[in-house]
Amino acid sequence: ILWANPAYLKMVRFTEKDTHQMSIYHTSLPVDLPAHKEILEKLLKGEMESATFDKKYRRSDGTVFWATVGKRLVMDESGKPLYFISNIVDISQRKGIEEKLNESQLRLEEAQRVAKIGSFRHDLIQDTYYW
Repeated sequence: ILWANPAYLKMVRFTEKDTHQMSIYHTSLPVDLPAHKEILEKLLKGEMESATFDKKYRRSDGTVFWATVGKRLVMDESGKPLYFISNIVDISQRKGIEEKLNESQLRLEEAQRVAKIGSFRHDLIQDTYYW
């Protein structure tokens, strides 16, 4: 990492000095590395101009958080790759809400199955029912 802004340092809880000796291996979970490497390779090959994806990050204290990552390759005038620029946004709260919503949906489906009832939606404009 060549440079990190204060918001990133706060998210990952590393010092700026620490980040100068780090790569994606230090903050990535092993399960996320293959997909992240694949994206980097596609950017380097010119198959993609930029990429946006969700992944988990590991903080200096070992705790994990979800983030949306935007990544772009910067090249010199001759097209030689120089470095990547990454924008990272903590989406842990959103992921937590999504998880609770999914759990609620599963509980509703189970309750409907046990009670032998269901639900449907009626599109008034098209007069169509969805089960």
